[in-house]
Amino acid sequence: KMPEALRIACDGSLNHNGIEFQTPLLSGKAGERFIKSLSSLLSKEKFYVDSSCGLHIHIDGDGYKNEKDAENLRKLWLFYYIYDDVILAMLPASRRNNRFCIPLKKNYSYSEIINCYDKKSIEKKWYKEENEDNIEDRKKTKNDNTRYNGINFHSLLWDGHLEIRYHSGTINDRKILEWINLHTKILDTIPEITSATIQKGLN
Repeated sequence: KMPEALRIACDGSLNHNGIEFQTPLLSGKAGERFIKSLSSLLSKEKFYVDSSCGLHIHIDGDGYKNEKDAENLRKLWLFYYIYDDVILAMLPASRRNNRFCIPLKKNYSYSEIINCYDKKSIEKKWYKEENEDNIEDRKKTKNDNTRYNGINFHSLLWDGHLEIRYHSGTINDRKILEWINLHTKILDTIPEITSATIQKGLN
């Protein structure tokens, strides 16, 4: 029996009438147990993934949401831009040329990111939009086209959480938990380091 808190939805991007599992908000050891239990159940019931599937994780954006957090947000964007290729190298080729998780370097440039110094300039560069009223309208909905970037900052600007869309579909609990751990470590560390440290990855 599936956990009551689990949501199951149809997803037109999946092959063979695939379905999507959406967990409730998870944290700590209880969250780990939920993922391990669900993964075990899906494996037992013969569920499977193929190359059309993706694993999307959503991480609370505390420390990146507000105007005072603009420098952290800029550094986070800069980090993911610089290390985009490293992150993609961990994943199957099907995730590197995929319209549902577009590499940041296909849509943005280093100069755009490095020259942002407040939240409004970040939003203008992210949405490629100068009109602030239009930006505010786009931030009111989940369904902005920029959400299809592999690192989805629209979800952070819209709803206060960062969505990571890059990972291939999996029901392997260890892969899921290690992936979550990687990105939560990144978000925890970025406020403590400088842009200069992050930019060493360009060398």
